[in-house]
Amino acid sequence: VWPLAEKVVPEKLPLLKKEAAQQAEFKGKYKEALRLFEGAICDDDKKIPSAASLEIHNSACHAGIARCQARLGDIFEGMKKANSIAADVQNGEARRKIRIRTQLQVAQILVDMKQFKEAAEMYEKTESYYDLAALVHIDNLKNLDQAKRLIQLEKSTGSKKPTKSAV
Repeated sequence: VWPLAEKVVPEKLPLLKKEAAQQAEFKGKYKEALRLFEGAICDDDKKIPSAASLEIHNSACHAGIARCQARLGDIFEGMKKANSIAADVQNGEARRKIRIRTQLQVAQILVDMKQFKEAAEMYEKTESYYDLAALVHIDNLKNLDQAKRLIQLEKSTGSKKPTKSAV
């Protein structure tokens, strides 16, 4: 299918691959989704419509890569990828929301995989969900000192969480 798409609509290939990757991920075909997300990363802004900027498109692809890596057991690469979705000047807020949402998704994947230490670390990296990190420390790691530190951090920073629509 991809060689045909490359010939017929090469300018839409990154978007088509991202859509196919999202479908594969939804169906639980994580290896296929990972390959498609990686192939959807684009460095040509002519292939991304103006409504969806290149940075946002690529950030969404990196988010998909992070989730798939975590689900496939490459948790440290998945965590690293989730944490590397950085804000830039042009689309800083949108990319920050993608990064936080991805960190939360990867953290939940890690909880499901019973990788509690790494899940708590991901929740803490959001810099907004210290309470969830504390909960993992209390319920799963039985580390009350670390939970206390996180709860104090939550209180002292005011930990502003993005709105529901943002994550």
